[in-house]
Formats: sequence, C-alpha cells, structure tokens
Amino acid sequence: MNGSYHNKTTMTTSNSTNFVNAPFEYSERARDTIKKKLLFSQKNTNASNRKKSKILSRTCSDDVASAYSAISNQSSIFSNPLTVTTTSSHFSSSSVPTEKIVTTITLEDALPKTFYDMYTPEILMSNPLNLFHNGRPKFTKRELMDWDLNDIRSLLIIDNLKPEWGDNLPSITLPNNQPNASNINFRFQLLPLNSSDEFIIETLVTSDLYKEANLDYEFRFTSARYTVALARRRHEQMLLQQGVPPNQINKKELHLSKPEWRNIIENFLLNIAVETQCRADFKQQCSQFKKWKQEHHQQQMQNFSNLKKPHMPPPSGLPLYTIVEEDNSDENMSSSKGRSSSSLLRKTLMKNLQSKTLKTSFNKNNTSSSNNTNTCNNNNNNIPDTHNINNLNLNNKLGKITLAKEEKADIWAHCQSEVYQRLGLDWKPDRMSIG
Repeated sequence: MNGSYHNKTTMTTSNSTNFVNAPFEYSERARDTIKKKLLFSQKNTNASNRKKSKILSRTCSDDVASAYSAISNQSSIFSNPLTVTTTSSHFSSSSVPTEKIVTTITLEDALPKTFYDMYTPEILMSNPLNLFHNGRPKFTKRELMDWDLNDIRSLLIIDNLKPEWGDNLPSITLPNNQPNASNINFRFQLLPLNSSDEFIIETLVTSDLYKEANLDYEFRFTSARYTVALARRRHEQMLLQQGVPPNQINKKELHLSKPEWRNIIENFLLNIAVETQCRADFKQQCSQFKKWKQEHHQQQMQNFSNLKKPHMPPPSGLPLYTIVEEDNSDENMSSSKGRSSSSLLRKTLMKNLQSKTLKTSFNKNNTSSSNNTNTCNNNNNNIPDTHNINNLNLNNKLGKITLAKEEKADIWAHCQSEVYQRLGLDWKPDRMSIG
C-alpha cells in the first residue's frame, strides 16, 4: 500500500517537471498585465463602435432629410429634371448633394400644368363640357385680337417663388425654331396673394399685357384701379357673409384666395383686350366711312357737272298758234257777221297780209337761229372742259374729307356694341368722344 502511494507521487512529480513554475509574484504581475491589455482593447473597441454608430446615424438622418425634401418638392422635380439629385448609396458625409439654383427656364416649363386651384369648385364642377382638356374653363378663350399671346403672359404672373429658383425670378427662353422667337419676350411677375391694392394696380399697369397696343397709361391705370376696387368689394361682402366683423377686415391688404387673385388678372386682361379690339374696329370703320363720303361727294360733283343749259333761241315774230287763234277768232267774228259783204272782203285782205308777214318772219327766224348756233359752237371751242375741271377739283379735295365729332361718337358706340354682343357681355357702350 505504501508502495503504491509512492508510485503515484513519483508519477505526479515527473509529470509536473514538464512545466515551468514561475514564482508567485511574477504570476500575479503577468495576470495584471493581461487584464490591463484586455480592458484597454475592449475600451478601444467600444469607442470605435460608438463612433461608427454616430456616423451611421448622422448619415442616415441626412439621407432621410434629403429624401423628404425631394418628396416635398415633387412639382419642381418633374418640372425641371436638371434640379433632381440622387441619394448616395454609401454612408459618406462627402456624398451629400448641393441643390442647383435655376436661372433660366423654357416657356413650356414656366406655364402651369394644372389650373384646379385658380377657379372655384362651382365653376370646375358645374359642367364638364364647359372645360378644356387641361381643366381651364372655356370662357378663358376669347375671340379677340392677340388674345392667345396675352393670355400666356397673364399665366406668367405668379403668386410665389419655387424653391429651386432661390430668391430671384428666372428668365424665360423660347425655342430657336419657334416663329418670331426673337421679337417676343416673356417674363415672370410676382404678385403675392396678400398684396396691397397699390401693388396689385402697379403690377397690372406695368405688365406686358397688350403692350403692343400702346394703350395710354391713364386708361391702363383706370382699368386696373376699377378691377381691384370691384374685387375688394366682392371680397369684403364675402367676409361679411361669413360672419367676420367689419372692424376686423383689413382695408390695406387683400388676403385673396387663389381664385379671387386669378379673377383680378383675367378681368383686367379682358378690359384692355376689349378696348384694343374696339379701337382697331373704330379705326377701320372710320376709314371705310371716309371712303364712302368721298365716293358720295364725287358722285354729287359728277352729277352737277353733267347738267347742261338747254339751247333756246330768242323769239322773233309772232308764234303760229297766235295767228291760228286770231284766225279762229276772226272766223267766229265773220260767222257772227256773215250778212255783211264788207266784212268778208276785209277778212280776205287781212288773211293775205298776215300770210305774207308770216313767211317773212319765218325766213328771218331761220337765218337768226343758224347764226346763233354757229356763234355758240365757236364759243364752246374756246371754253375749257368743265367736267375735267370738276374732276381735278374733286381729286384735290378727296384728302380733306373729315368726320364730325358726332359721327365719330356714333361709330365708336357701334363698334363697342358689336364687340360686346359677339363676346356675350352685358356691357353698355360709353359713347366715348374720340378726337
């Protein structure tokens, strides 16, 4: 038994001789060093993970914000592809895009694509047949001169700036292949919904609407002021119907809705368009009326020049009917005195005497008439042609035909009535005095 225990002890001792047994103090020092290294490595790993987590979180936040900005600006994205920026797929702070500012834009992109916010629901939902395919009411199309051009200009009056424009309105360009592209210019005009009356009037007066018509400033200003005043009255009546106290209605600014805002622009456009059409028609009607007066005056002059004085030779001797009458009277006298022979003789002598006198007088008249005819013919050769003189004087007077003020006023009222009736307007002619 003791031998077996000794053998076990010897085996254990021999096995332990295969390892190096360091002193106790070295073992503790080594253990502490290993712990410090492990703790330091773990701290670095945690710090690195936290840093990566922060970078990842910040990058994700930037990407989400960029995506939200793109969604909120859908109108600008589809209107101009050049402003679209794509989100980077890798997480890097240097990949965040910078938004480009648009300084020029084509006319096609400048015009609105939808019009549902410019008109009241009552107009848009009343009858689909009264709308064009783009959603605009058919009353926005008027049979007036240069209407389409100036309707486009009116659509370029906007109420706010788009985000991709920055703080400035971009310029509008036309395709080079479009006719008269170099002669027609388009531009934006900013007219906010909360503009004052004075600013609205100034914007309308200085706009490009019918600028080719050269309407005087006074007329444009009067039309704009009347349009804005009418819109203000309607706006105030609407607020009163909604229960807004009169003392809370702002008298300096119009906080317009988009349909009210658009209605002001279209009413001003219609006023100056009708005025331009009436003035063009008035000018044409006056020219035609002057031409008619010239032709009428010329016809009267020609009729007057064609009148000729009839040829009547001076009387010489007794007419034949006088002798016949005297003869008849003598016959009556002789018949009443038929019983007297002396009266018959006297009658016969008287007839013979009168017969000789009549022949002599007839020959003398023929000679005098022939002489007078030759004299008149000779004098006519020395007299200038009065017909040619009248035509010459008429041609000199044709350019001097003028119209009286009453005639101009009647023509102006007639032109206005025709335009109003053609457009279906219940306006009344103002009988303006045109100088």
